[in-house]
Amino acid sequence: MVLEIHKFIQILKLRFTKGLFKPIFLTEKQKNKIRPLNELNNIGIKEVLNKKNVILVFHDSSFRKPTKKITKKVGKEIIFPSVPFLEINKSISASPSKKLHEYLTKNIKIKNNWASLLVGY
Repeated sequence: MVLEIHKFIQILKLRFTKGLFKPIFLTEKQKNKIRPLNELNNIGIKEVLNKKNVILVFHDSSFRKPTKKITKKVGKEIIFPSVPFLEINKSISASPSKKLHEYLTKNIKIKNNWASLLVGY
């Protein structure tokens, strides 16, 4: 019961954040389906999926800018790390690849200018 109230509060908080839309908690089953679709250089998604609670949320350009760079160059490779997600205490977020975004949105109606974001804490 306490966990459900906690999740409800997080969803309400995100629904009233400018530029964020349709926050949804992912189940363990959903998280496990996403893992193999993630690209190896997107270490941020891997880190988010390893958190106990994961929320899929959509955003448009009115949402704040990331607090840190969302790409890093390591040698000749570009990686996508997680970044702090200020709206939830002690959380991180990561942007899915295009392929993963398409998978996440295939059963959810969203606007064309919305991007997906996974948040873990």
